[in-house]
Amino acid sequence: MKIPKVISSGVLEVFNDLPCYVLDDGQRVFKLSNLTKALRGKEHGKFGNYLAVSNIIKYLPD
Repeated sequence: MKIPKVISSGVLEVFNDLPCYVLDDGQRVFKLSNLTKALRGKEHGKFGNYLAVSNIIKYLPD
């Protein structure tokens, strides 16, 4: 299995300057620690907890 490589990087300005990356296979990705920091203000934590239905239900359309 080939390990993807980052070919480009930048920031998503509309979301607290969240660093983002483009891989050589075209995927756009974020680092888990950066996502956690953007949501929580800290680079550590259980990111899966933020995606739990009970936490995001109010943001989902009916």
